Formats: sequence, structure tokens, C-alpha cells
Amino acid sequence: MILTPPTSFQEGIPVLLLITGLVLPALLILFTTRQASYVLWMFAYLLALPIWNFVLPVYAFWHLDDLTWGDTRRVEGETKQHQQKVYSEDKTAVFDGTSVPLRRWADWEKSRLRKLRKDELKRQHLQRVEEARRHNQLLNAMDARFDAHSLGPEDMADLKEADLEQEEWQWV
Repeated sequence: MILTPPTSFQEGIPVLLLITGLVLPALLILFTTRQASYVLWMFAYLLALPIWNFVLPVYAFWHLDDLTWGDTRRVEGETKQHQQKVYSEDKTAVFDGTSVPLRRWADWEKSRLRKLRKDELKRQHLQRVEEARRHNQLLNAMDARFDAHSLGPEDMADLKEADLEQEEWQWV
């Protein structure tokens, strides 16, 4: 049944749609990017789809309770001496609830809001310090520019005479 070609148009519609669904994206990739390697990677992706969508989920579900393949519950930086056994082989073991930190939601929320307020105040303080630093730099630059171009009383008299001469020149 798989190797027999379709005998009518209605039997060939699924095959035409499959070919269209594979060829049109390949043509679109070729026309837009002009790189054939993208088309090859598209076909590699299409060949990998059954593995990712069927084989790996079935394998993961089949081996759900298999913990022999590694230390999955080790914390980074933890040494062998400080490790705790998280799961117990003893089926009669009783859970010790004192190891769980108990806080009410209101306490969690209050500490979270306190931290947000503290961060916001720190940000505002740093912004004010930065603005004051920029303002001081601007004032220092203006003072330096004014000192470099400061004029004595004789220079001011010369400027006034030059201004008077310029006004006379304009009316002549």
C-alpha cells in the first residue's frame, strides 16, 4: 500500500500537499537568503522532528524513575562531606517538616516590598549624586573658561571704544 502510487487526483492530494509544504519553504529560504546551506539545515530539522517529538519523550517517560545515571540533586560548589541524601531508599522513613522554612505570604511580600523600596532609594540617591557631580563639572568648566578669558579694566575700555566705532561705522 505504501509503494503503490495514487490512481486518482483525490488520492494524490495528501502527497501534493506534503510536497508543497516542503518545497515552498525551501524556495522561500533560497529567494530571501540566497544560501543553500539553510535549505540543507531545514531538511536536517525535518529529519530530526520524529526523534525530538516521539523518541525522546517516550524514552524520558519510560525512564522517569531511573536515578542511576547521576547526581541530579547536587548543589554547585557542594563537597562530598556536606552532601545530604535528598531521597531515601527506606520506604518507612517519615518526612521531617522542620527542615522547611515557614513564613506567611504577608511576610514574604513585606520583605520583597522593603527590598524594592531600598533599591529605589539607592537608585535615587545615586542619580542625585551623579547630577550633582555633572553640575559641579559644568561649573568648574565655566569657571575655567571665564578665568582664561577674563579681561582687565584697560581691556574693557578698549572694548567700549571698539563698540562705539562699530556703531559709527554702521551709520555712515
